[in-house]
Amino acid sequence: LLHHPSNKAAYFKAGELLRTDGRYAFRFSVDGKPQGTYPFEVKGGRIQFQGRQIREKTDPMIAIVDYLSGGRYTSWWIKRE
Repeated sequence: LLHHPSNKAAYFKAGELLRTDGRYAFRFSVDGKPQGTYPFEVKGGRIQFQGRQIREKTDPMIAIVDYLSGGRYTSWWIKRE
């Protein structure tokens, strides 16, 4: 669960984020210490794939190892800056 940036007592819901296209970033901290920034883009109500997740732009010999798909749920992997 993620806490809302303007209200630490409220939880941030995915629907809030996915309703507006744009570039975003998650910034995580543990015990007040920064752990990294994870940039991503939302378009058409979906988080966009990046890097090797984009099959059309990835060498199939690499994608077969690194591309994650299928299963019951869709997952997105966001690379840390």
